[in-house]
Amino acid sequence: MELNIILENGDGELWGRLKADGFLLTTVGKNRTEVTNNLRQSLIDYLVHEGKENDFWKNINIDDVNFIYQYDLSAFFDVFQQLKISSIAKMADLNESLVRQYSKGLAFASDKQVAKIQTAVRNLGKELINVQFV
Repeated sequence: MELNIILENGDGELWGRLKADGFLLTTVGKNRTEVTNNLRQSLIDYLVHEGKENDFWKNINIDDVNFIYQYDLSAFFDVFQQLKISSIAKMADLNESLVRQYSKGLAFASDKQVAKIQTAVRNLGKELINVQFV
């Protein structure tokens, strides 16, 4: 089973939320691992208590859960600090200064700009997956 974790930056922390069939879990942490662990523990607690009464959740095993991450732009650039904002901006054909503002949460991208950045990052991922060293 796949569940989405939505990550956002806020007040110097990484915020995470997991919304699925009838409930919403939220937490904060220093990094994606801490947020994921916190949400996993909350989900385990839910499955042991309230979830065992829910037809959808009562047969779910935590080991069968796979988390898929969704990011706001600020959280993305915080989690993936090894990516150069200037390079992503160039690949997305966007102003570097503006993308830097998105990364700091000082400005908010339109859906069109988010799509350009997402396409640039995915294209980079496709290139990287094919890298071979000799």
